[in-house]
Amino acid sequence: MSFFITYTRKVHRIKPPKGYYTVHSVPDGDGIIINYNEHQIELRLKGIDAPEIGQPYGLQARQCLQRMVAYAHVKVIPYGFCKYGRTTAFVYINGICLNEEMVRRGFAWVLGEYLTKEQRILYTRMMNKAKAANLGLWAGTDIVHPSIWRKNHPYKG
Repeated sequence: MSFFITYTRKVHRIKPPKGYYTVHSVPDGDGIIINYNEHQIELRLKGIDAPEIGQPYGLQARQCLQRMVAYAHVKVIPYGFCKYGRTTAFVYINGICLNEEMVRRGFAWVLGEYLTKEQRILYTRMMNKAKAANLGLWAGTDIVHPSIWRKNHPYKG
């Protein structure tokens, strides 16, 4: 039996208050959907960009995040909204920041413009260590930044 419910785009665009929530599903490597009251809220992990599902390493990035949040309550610290209407947030499980962990495991790029200077330095160091160790997507040769991939593969939903 699978823990995760099939993902659909019917989620509510609401900024939930800081707190603990159960995970409903994981649509990709830099987002989760949480249960909030009677709604499902899509969160974007702030400061990172993981491969899209259709591009190389996209499924692996989602699976990495799924394994970390399966059957868990996560602590959410929301900030604002991304350009696609998702709430941006730092998300923690057992004191571990999932945003950082996706970079550390080699499944996300750093989006430094959305981080503080200190966070940008920390995240960039983690990404460089993952690259040097050939972790996650950095083990491959067909690496394309998600922003470039999205330009060449526009969403048609």
